Amino acid sequence: MPGYSHMPKVAIIEGAERSLGEVLAHATSGDHICVFGAPDGSRRYVSEPEWLAGAELYRASARERGVVTSGSPAANKIALFRSLFRGREDVYARGYFDKRKQKIAYAPVCANDKPWSCPRRNGSNRGMKCGKCPLKKYVPLADDKLIAHFRGENPEFRDVLGLYPLAEEGKTWILAADFDKSGWQREVALYCEACEAHGLVPAVERSRSGNGAHVWLFFEEAVDASLARDLGSALISWAMERSSGMSFSAYDRLFPTQSTLSEDGLGNLIALPFQGAAMRRGNSMFIDENLDPYPDQWLFLSTVVRITEEKAREVVAKADDGPLGRLAYSSDKGSSVAEVAADLCGVL
Repeated sequence: MPGYSHMPKVAIIEGAERSLGEVLAHATSGDHICVFGAPDGSRRYVSEPEWLAGAELYRASARERGVVTSGSPAANKIALFRSLFRGREDVYARGYFDKRKQKIAYAPVCANDKPWSCPRRNGSNRGMKCGKCPLKKYVPLADDKLIAHFRGENPEFRDVLGLYPLAEEGKTWILAADFDKSGWQREVALYCEACEAHGLVPAVERSRSGNGAHVWLFFEEAVDASLARDLGSALISWAMERSSGMSFSAYDRLFPTQSTLSEDGLGNLIALPFQGAAMRRGNSMFIDENLDPYPDQWLFLSTVVRITEEKAREVVAKADDGPLGRLAYSSDKGSSVAEVAADLCGVL
């Protein structure tokens, strides 16, 4: 309800954590109650002061445990976010509205992105790639830009940020599988089953559009992108083999999309989660197995289990017939299975 969008989403009530369902106003007194779900499935409520007292207990408990929650200081949230969503540290991407295509597009942020200096903007070389531009001067991501991304107030999407996951020397800190189009929910569930069957804990983010999802895995240290992609390939192969005839057409690609970069390349970018405008529509947030957003997104990120390089190699080594399994030997070249296999090998 209006004025209560920032009510704490989690509180400790009767010694247990409870998630806020809704806030209701009394018909005549103006007092408010906070409604939450009980373990037996029933709906219960407490007064607003009781809920706020419980929320403070929750924040105190989080501080003792050393985790970040929605009530933690902004600096703690930024530090946690940066520790997970890592890629190229010298450059990031910013969105803008492409009037010709009528949709959002991205470009690397450059200090010389000015009408009088940028060859693409002043007309001297409109087809020049940013990576080959002799005047390029990439800018690292500053905290104020990240905060603007969280707020999501720019109507032309210029505060929407993207990460270049392929870092120097072909290393990556993340692996993300991208699913979109119709049927993404079932395919994401199968991919998550594959992760869990191999002892990995996936983090599922509903995409900014709401029409798909990114399934994130995070590493304890930077690993070879080729290893990360082999891990993703093995998981996709495992899921597809158990898909009961499904085409897996919603699967799009893995990030990082490349294992190595050309001298001037940046590789494919992936949009960062927690984009404010999308979050207000219920998107760009992490969701549970029922596709519902976690009540405390920051607490969820605090519980992320990061993968060691040893664990990644163990999963890849156990894959039948290599990371692609039997998909590598599909004889039906026109099938979606063969197309996915080719994509995972970097052919498409």
